[in-house]
Amino acid sequence: MDSENSTLRNEGLQSETNVLPLATHLVPQPAALPLKHEARPKPASAIVTFVSKNLIHRKHRDGKHAFDSSDRMLEDAEYLLKHAAQAGIKLDKATVRSIISAGAAETLSDEETAKAFAAVTHLAEKLKPVTAESLRACEREAPKTIHFYLMTAILLGSFLLVSSVLSFIAGGLSKSLTDDINLANQLAVTLNSDTAPQQAAALPATASPSVDPKSLTNLQQFAATIRDMYGLTHELSLLVLAFDTVPALASAANPSEASDTNALKEADMEIMVPVPPARVDIPIEVQLKTQILQKVRYLAKDMQERASLWYGALSNFLLPPLYAMLGACAYLLRSFSEQVKARTFTRPKTDGARFIIAAIGGGAVGLFSSFTPGEVTSLSPFAIAFLVGYATDIFFSFLDGLQPAFTKAKPGQGGSG
Repeated sequence: MDSENSTLRNEGLQSETNVLPLATHLVPQPAALPLKHEARPKPASAIVTFVSKNLIHRKHRDGKHAFDSSDRMLEDAEYLLKHAAQAGIKLDKATVRSIISAGAAETLSDEETAKAFAAVTHLAEKLKPVTAESLRACEREAPKTIHFYLMTAILLGSFLLVSSVLSFIAGGLSKSLTDDINLANQLAVTLNSDTAPQQAAALPATASPSVDPKSLTNLQQFAATIRDMYGLTHELSLLVLAFDTVPALASAANPSEASDTNALKEADMEIMVPVPPARVDIPIEVQLKTQILQKVRYLAKDMQERASLWYGALSNFLLPPLYAMLGACAYLLRSFSEQVKARTFTRPKTDGARFIIAAIGGGAVGLFSSFTPGEVTSLSPFAIAFLVGYATDIFFSFLDGLQPAFTKAKPGQGGSG
């Protein structure tokens, strides 16, 4: 019997022990005493503390790991306060006090929340167009953005520079080849006309052919022009990646090329001067040099056509879009520097679209023969492409101006009204 009573008493004690925490929890707790006016932070000291610590570190409410909308709004307001303090922008003391007090408080009543929202609205209007998002972007996103713009400009500029230099060299070599071909053709006609009477005359076997000084001078220039043509053709073949198309000159230093029937011999491009040197068989030399001219001229024309195709396609279809993209990069860099200076820079979201529009506009420049007005017709296609990329509105304005020409009503189709 005693054991049963002791068991009941133990169970009762355990139940009382389990109920006590609940009862203690249900007892009304004394309300938190309001902060005294002296305990609230002063605006001046609060701003100093805010600037030194960058932001007021608030505790997460209800143990959550993310700020609610009020916390996010107050954090944005603190970024704006920091910017105003650094920029020397005068603010209303009541606005600053409301934001600082709301940020330092653990909980906010409805009235305090309303005051905080009103203060943040007044602050945002005062600092507009600067926003908390733009301030964060200037601190965190600006280095990445400038690095992207810089690398893009370097890559585009390097490719355009190399392509432009190669195009300029290929164009210069091709022009020089054209001049040499014309001169060689003229000399060939002159020399063959002058030597024709000498070949027709039957000279005695013991007689020595006479040497015309003018013909000898033309022959020397003829041989020199052929050699110059061969050298320019070989250089141009390097720019069009046709290394094996132009055969090497067969000489004593390079005897392996002499076995090829199509090989050009170095000796054939020189004038064979017998002993004594005053006697040169000009008709034979003219005939030999004319045959060499035909071979070298064929190679030169082939290299000219290849260079025209390669660099023509490069200049008309690839370089204009790239110049337009470089112009877009220049515009974005200019806008970026101005926005960072004004603290209005935000994370770029349309840069990719602008580059695409610039590439389309640059590629379409060559489709229109009268893209520019009369006073700027001296601009090159590359300059126009760069301008289109820098200011894409110019391209769209041009297209909008062309649209009415294709949307006019046909004669006899009047309006319904």
